[in-house]
Amino acid sequence: MVQALEIEVHISGEVVERVALRPPGPYSIGRSGDCDVVVSDLRISRLHGSTCFANGCWWYEAASPQDGNGVQQSAVPIPVGTSAVVALSADGAVELRLMALMVADATAADPSTSEPAAPLRSVAAPDGDDRVLQT
Repeated sequence: MVQALEIEVHISGEVVERVALRPPGPYSIGRSGDCDVVVSDLRISRLHGSTCFANGCWWYEAASPQDGNGVQQSAVPIPVGTSAVVALSADGAVELRLMALMVADATAADPSTSEPAAPLRSVAAPDGDDRVLQT
């Protein structure tokens, strides 16, 4: 078992993307196509923040304390714990919902190569179901 991080991107209350990441990261989050988790909204910085797994838990860190969109964010990494919600836009319409989940390690790196496992990425169409997954 490994502790994965599921990130749901919500825009105006609708799930527009769901991504599952495996340790350790770091994984970048922002509007740029170069980010690991892309949030396609002009209210979001090109590099908004990042997440990584360290010291037994997932952490979220803003790229800067003031993201340019009027949202004051923590200047230091914050632990996700089992779940967290991060507002990305000043109007609160864009947010990340972060959930730590225990999952089978079926996509672990192949020991015959030096390549790490790629992050699990699953994009889900909005289904209107806003429940927290049970583990």
